[in-house]
Amino acid sequence: MSILFVTLLSLLSTLPAGEAPRGLRCEWQVNPRAVHDPCPDFFWRAPSQSRFRIAVASAADGFDNPVWQTTRKSKLPIVEYGGPALTDGTVYYWKVWVWDDEGEPLD
Repeated sequence: MSILFVTLLSLLSTLPAGEAPRGLRCEWQVNPRAVHDPCPDFFWRAPSQSRFRIAVASAADGFDNPVWQTTRKSKLPIVEYGGPALTDGTVYYWKVWVWDDEGEPLD
């Protein structure tokens, strides 16, 4: 099984505290060409995260109706995919939103 994820957010090298997530990784890779794990890990960096929402979509503009999404109160910038089985050979996109300790969105 070969499942492909493409990061939709731009990777930013240096941002001050309070800025958008950066260092996005799927299975510890930047824009992997193929992902073989049926439940891949997603990772990002955010300077003061207290909560996040992550969504996986089958189209770049498909986040209004994602394949899977979850919102969690967590300072840990990692989550494992927990949705329905992904289709082999399909390109999927993921996006993460984070909020700081004061509940303000980091974007």
